Amino acid sequence: MINEIEKYRALGDLTRFRIARILLKAGKELCVCEIEDILKIHQYNASKHLNLLKRSGLVEERKEGRLRMYKIKDNNKFNQYLIKSIISLESQSDNGLKNDFMNLKKRLTLRKDNKVVVTR
Repeated sequence: MINEIEKYRALGDLTRFRIARILLKAGKELCVCEIEDILKIHQYNASKHLNLLKRSGLVEERKEGRLRMYKIKDNNKFNQYLIKSIISLESQSDNGLKNDFMNLKKRLTLRKDNKVVVTR
């Protein structure tokens, strides 16, 4: 039960909720640099929020060279229910959150052969 409460707490922050939404919408792993670019936040903040989501069990991390790749963890029923609830809120989101999806689409077009391109 404590683990489930930590997942709710993790999603209770708007930035972490936005990260979860774009990870779900992407349907693939995203690099920290892509997440910071999509949400227009600093790398430190993106990493801090991703670490909390990872510790709560909602997100998993994989290293690819120097990059850290993240995706939503849908390995259990509770996470699957949370994912469904996040997806159900898509149609009710305001314009600020809809911009995240536009930014995601733009950012994914920068990939070369489906590989992350780091931009600065």
